[in-house]
Amino acid sequence: MKKSSRIKIFEEYRYIPKEPPQDTPPVQVYRSKPNFKKAEAIASEEFRHRNFLIRQYYYRTLKEIKQLIQYLPEESDRLVYERCRRAEKGNEENVHDFFSPQIRFHLICHYDLQYYIHYTIGDSSLKEPLTKMLRYRTSSFYNMVHVTLQPDFNTYYHNVIDYQKDHIHILPFGKAHY
Repeated sequence: MKKSSRIKIFEEYRYIPKEPPQDTPPVQVYRSKPNFKKAEAIASEEFRHRNFLIRQYYYRTLKEIKQLIQYLPEESDRLVYERCRRAEKGNEENVHDFFSPQIRFHLICHYDLQYYIHYTIGDSSLKEPLTKMLRYRTSSFYNMVHVTLQPDFNTYYHNVIDYQKDHIHILPFGKAHY
C-alpha cells in the first residue's frame, strides 16, 4: 500500500468533532451573588431592616470619624484607604473599607447574611476620642466586633497603603462635607 493511500484512509477515519446543535442553549457558569444581595433578596422584612440600620449606623459613624481625622495637621495622618466594594466581581463579603493611621473601620455582610462592623483603633492622638465614640455606640444590636490586626496595626496599615495605591487619598484639612 502506498503512503498516500494510507494517509487518505487515516483522514477518513480520524475523529472530527461535530458542532453542537444550534438550538442548544449555551452553558452558563454559576457565579454566586455577593452576600449583601442575598441578604436583600431572601431575608425577612425584620432582618432587612436590621441590616439597613447597621449600614446606616456604619456610614453615619464613618462620617464622624472622617470629621475627626480631617483636623489633624499632618498630611500623613490624613492619608486614608477607602474602598466601596459593593460593585466588585468576585467579592462576596466586603461592603466597604476605611483605613487610616488611627482606625480601621470595615463593613461586611457575613455568610450568615448579617451585616457586621469590624474595627481596630491604632495608637494615635485620636485613640481616646475614637474609643469613647465607639464605646458608647457599641452594642450587640450593631454587630460591632473589635479585630486585632496581625502583625500589628501600623505594619498592617503600611502594607495596605503600599499595595492598594488606587484607593488612597488624603482627607482635606478643615471642615469638609461628606
